[in-house]
Amino acid sequence: LNFIDINTRICLAFLCAMDKIVVPFLLLTLPLTQSRNVEKVPSEGLFTEEDKVDILSQTNFDTTIYNQPVLYIVLYYNRWCGHCISFAPTYKQFAEQMADWSNVIKFAAIDCADDDNDDLCADHSIELFPSLKYFPVKSSSVKDGVFIEDHPRTIDQLSTKLTELIVKEYKLKQHTEWPNLNYIEENTAVESLYQNEEELNYVVIVFQNPESKEFLGEQLVLDSMKYKNILHQYAKQKQLNVPTLAIFKRKEYQSIYESPVNNDNFVTPKEQLHLSDLKSALSYMLEHEIPMRKAITGEKLTALKNFLSTTAKYLPLEMKTVSKVLNQIVHWLSDQEQVLSKDFSHQLQMVKEENFPSAVNWVTCKGSSSQYRGYPCGLWMLFHTVTNNFDPKIVLKHIAGYVREFFGCEECARNFGKGAAKIDQDVENAEDVVLWLWRSHNRANYFLKGKPSEDPTHPKQQFPPNSLCPKCGGSDEQAWNNGEVLKFLIKFYSELKMNSNDKELKEIHPKFQQFWKDNVAFEYKQDKNNSWLDWNQVSLCLIVWIICSSIAVLLYFMIRLLRSKFSSKSGYYKK
Repeated sequence: LNFIDINTRICLAFLCAMDKIVVPFLLLTLPLTQSRNVEKVPSEGLFTEEDKVDILSQTNFDTTIYNQPVLYIVLYYNRWCGHCISFAPTYKQFAEQMADWSNVIKFAAIDCADDDNDDLCADHSIELFPSLKYFPVKSSSVKDGVFIEDHPRTIDQLSTKLTELIVKEYKLKQHTEWPNLNYIEENTAVESLYQNEEELNYVVIVFQNPESKEFLGEQLVLDSMKYKNILHQYAKQKQLNVPTLAIFKRKEYQSIYESPVNNDNFVTPKEQLHLSDLKSALSYMLEHEIPMRKAITGEKLTALKNFLSTTAKYLPLEMKTVSKVLNQIVHWLSDQEQVLSKDFSHQLQMVKEENFPSAVNWVTCKGSSSQYRGYPCGLWMLFHTVTNNFDPKIVLKHIAGYVREFFGCEECARNFGKGAAKIDQDVENAEDVVLWLWRSHNRANYFLKGKPSEDPTHPKQQFPPNSLCPKCGGSDEQAWNNGEVLKFLIKFYSELKMNSNDKELKEIHPKFQQFWKDNVAFEYKQDKNNSWLDWNQVSLCLIVWIICSSIAVLLYFMIRLLRSKFSSKSGYYKK
């Protein structure tokens, strides 16, 4: 019998006698060992307590939004979405400026990139970021929330759109706590507006065309709710092209109102393809982005099947766990006509193995803050890597399908789709696919340069920079050398950087095995030899044996101690 067999027998024999001591101890420790690899996405969002925006979560959403006497605007965002990062300052500024409207409307935001908010965002049918919903007064459930179409982007657009929603809410329910948002009836005498209002000193009236979409009169009323001695009204005047303001003071004319609303460390990055970024992108995609869709049917389901099948087929890594899981999910999807979010997540948990990449750990794609880079960077890395070992055209079409149906950033997906519409015209062979995706990525970098989503320590630039590929060109003075660019891209996205403690390093694609042997295997072997005990490979029974042995030694000394005390008390001793 070998060493382990002997230990196993000793362990089992000892457990039979001490199960009441050891087994409860083991049961207490099992949850700790099972959950040691679970990590969550960082909880930093785009808003702070100092903003005039309520920060929502799974735990406080219902109590904050439902059964309120005001209309609530909720921004659903993803902290990694570039357009969310760009829109957040505008949303903050608008909420600050609309503080005087707080008796009528309030603002809130929820980060759907936070794992704890997954179920809520899925229940609210959030598929694109950023998304805005409004919840009417006294809303009671998710069904009351309404998406705000034609997402307003600027302060003026927000002001106009939300005023329209407020007026719509008032016309429908005539909230008595709100200011009067009805038009003055024709032939109304100004003096009659003072009746029964002894504290009123002024009446301000805006004459406007009722067909106008500017809502100037309504905004004036809302802006001035804080003035208790002034009555604000607005009247219809169809002949007016431009709204006209009239202020009345008993037997005097005086202008007294001014609107409070104003309408008007760099470090050189180390670029390299890293296994951890690809794993993290796949993990975030499968466990977060895809389950964000409450129900997946039709074109979405077809796009998902195609993309996962293509990714499993063309990943240049032979990660057995990832490939196996992707293929099992595709096989399961093939029998489905509709997939619910909870069913997809359940199926993933059923088929994924112990060392499936559940943790998100960005390396090359790690930003200076959790809101920068991350998943969008990892997804680009994955796309580039897949197109390095592919069937021409079909991979790009499957990538474009996934981006169109699942990628959370609405504007990003739309822009990507515009370029993808010309795939058949622009792509004829394998080389064209690599260059097409490279041009698309550079085009995205060009438009995002200088935007709030840009990581200050990793500014957007055209890739590859001269420092990585001097022969590629692309500077202001010279055009790209496509031949050199192609050679560089194929080399760059084939040289995979790996962690020496990754369990699957030896399971890489044969084309990377020499890289493993030359760069990683020797150091990894040395590290193993320098350790007298590799705890990742010690059997549970051996650990139990050590625990049992320790308890036995402890009991032995306790018995010796008790015998010694008994001997002292009885007066017996041995010379």
